[in-house]
Amino acid sequence: MSSTVTQETEVLRALDSDLPYLASCAAIELDNVLLGNQTSLVAVKSLAERLRNATAPVEGGEAPKSLMDTPTLQVFTRAVNDSGQMGVTTLGDLTLVASRIAGTLAGATPDSNADRIRQMREFCVALSRAAAAFRQSSFDSEPTHPYRR
Repeated sequence: MSSTVTQETEVLRALDSDLPYLASCAAIELDNVLLGNQTSLVAVKSLAERLRNATAPVEGGEAPKSLMDTPTLQVFTRAVNDSGQMGVTTLGDLTLVASRIAGTLAGATPDSNADRIRQMREFCVALSRAAAAFRQSSFDSEPTHPYRR
């Protein structure tokens, strides 16, 4: 009997419990780079990989994998707009911005341009806030048990 291990590709999903934490860790790592204290960018690379996987097209289609998920679309759009990136009006715009951000995060090093690092830090903070706010609002909208007051 052979056993195969399937490794699932991690993508950006608004309802992932670790998304706010991962985004805030990435923001902290980028802030430490700006302060000259950081050499390892593990959370930044992990977030970049999730973004890259989220913008990969589905087989046989042009739409991105994860950005078809409405909650993820809302959270990511809010994070992009709150971080001062260009305004997103269409799914195509969102896909281009997500790909650009994923590429910038993936290429981030301690020697990267300080302005670009600041922009990515602001995006990570905005993503963390948007994901945490969405998770809180989705938990608040769950109906309570009918026999509880």
